Amino acid sequence: MQQVLGGRYRVERLLERGVLTDDYEAIDLTLERRVIIKVLKEELDDEPAVRQLFEDAAHGAASLNHPNIVRTLDSGDDDGISYVVTEFVNDPTLAEVLDEGPQPPRRVAEIGVDIAAALGYAHDQGSLFRGLSPRDVVVDPEGEARLRDFGFTRVAERARTLDREARVAEAMYVAPERVRGEPADARTDLYGLGLVLYEAATGRPAAVGDSPSDLARQQLEVHPPRPSEVNPNIPRPLESVLARLLAKNRDARLPNANAVIEELVPMLDSGALDGTAAAPPPVASPLPPSAPSDEYDDEFYEEPIAAAAAAAAAAGAAAGAEGQIVRIGANDSTTVLQAPPPSYAYDKRRRPPWILWAGLAAVVLVIILIIVALSSGGGGGGTTVAIPTLVNKTQDEAVAELTRLGLKSNPVSIPNDTVAAGVVYATDPPAGHKVKKGSTVNLSVSSGPVETTTTTPPTTVAPATPTTVRHTTTTVRRVTTTQHHAVTTVPHTTPTTAKPPPTTAAPPTTSVTPTT
Repeated sequence: MQQVLGGRYRVERLLERGVLTDDYEAIDLTLERRVIIKVLKEELDDEPAVRQLFEDAAHGAASLNHPNIVRTLDSGDDDGISYVVTEFVNDPTLAEVLDEGPQPPRRVAEIGVDIAAALGYAHDQGSLFRGLSPRDVVVDPEGEARLRDFGFTRVAERARTLDREARVAEAMYVAPERVRGEPADARTDLYGLGLVLYEAATGRPAAVGDSPSDLARQQLEVHPPRPSEVNPNIPRPLESVLARLLAKNRDARLPNANAVIEELVPMLDSGALDGTAAAPPPVASPLPPSAPSDEYDDEFYEEPIAAAAAAAAAAGAAAGAEGQIVRIGANDSTTVLQAPPPSYAYDKRRRPPWILWAGLAAVVLVIILIIVALSSGGGGGGTTVAIPTLVNKTQDEAVAELTRLGLKSNPVSIPNDTVAAGVVYATDPPAGHKVKKGSTVNLSVSSGPVETTTTTPPTTVAPATPTTVRHTTTTVRRVTTTQHHAVTTVPHTTPTTAKPPPTTAAPPTTSVTPTT
């Protein structure tokens, strides 16, 4: 008898063992279509906080409907089994594509446009990815790139049972501000996009190391080698975009996903990425060459960033006047500061000038309307108070201080190797931020050193049968450990040990302290 999950999804075979989930191909018996069921690993399902975050991530992802995002169709809990159902996508991940080597500059830019379009749409909806990696990108036969597993990074951040290999993989794709314990925002995802495009262009990760602390230090302090030194085929315009995406200071990055598209689409239109564009005029201050004694070219990354910093600061000042504070999901404490959302519809072909003027006029109109709305209705009631400095206080002291100020508290215990158990090491909003009385302040409280266990590395196994799936009367549970030795190859979905597992984020180590 075939196993059925949730009374609706008949399991056909196991496709992939990931860090967080075991992924099955299944048949939706109601709509008679193939789907993928992502079943939360049993050891993680036993962690209530992780299980709740998994459900929250599924609900958030289900609200996203964009051609460059793999659709989440359903989620549920069947006799203690947490699962998410997505559309069936059997295309290779970008990580698997890169096993064959770096991509041509045009393909890198096209992938960048696709991912930026997906991120821009998600940011407009109030969603962040947080830890983008090549394993989170699938590429179809036509070359279209799509994001999968939206929201899973935050689940991985909370999981206490991830092994060292998974923690190392997370640290390869964490943004500097997350290493510093600062809240994520849309620019955090742009740094992740820069890491993905750098790897697509060069064939190597931007940060390489064998420990989470070393990788975290690199994300904070060390620039990767100049892309054209690793791959001489990378043209300077594309190299400049990568440098601005990988700025350590997020204020110096491109301001939003739409700006990335506006940089890349003209390159695709002009032939600059195919070697067919006219030679550019000489510039007054050419990018400096790399120091031959230093593998990492700091000047290359800092000079174009410095040139863009003034424009970024001006854009930031304007956005600050009419910006919005967007909460990411009902149970998510991350704050995202955004300017009025632009449209992320785009065409890879050259667009007529009147479209650009019409778009500019629309943006100006939106800004005017927002300013009018703020000036007429922005004085709403509610006394505001400043968040006090609570770091290094005990949980009880922090809660008492917030209560005295008329604020609510939401303590969350997270493993931390350097902070004593029961001590607050981060708050969201941060100290000094003004909020209305009655608001909730999230407290990151150390629960002591991280607990690690040895887990089976991701691999692909033989098709599932009724005997290979642990189940109750009519439900699927887990593939039993007695079947782990059966290994076969499934095209396009098999993870490789040379690449990190999917959905990565900053580990709670000495140098990395995630803030939720």
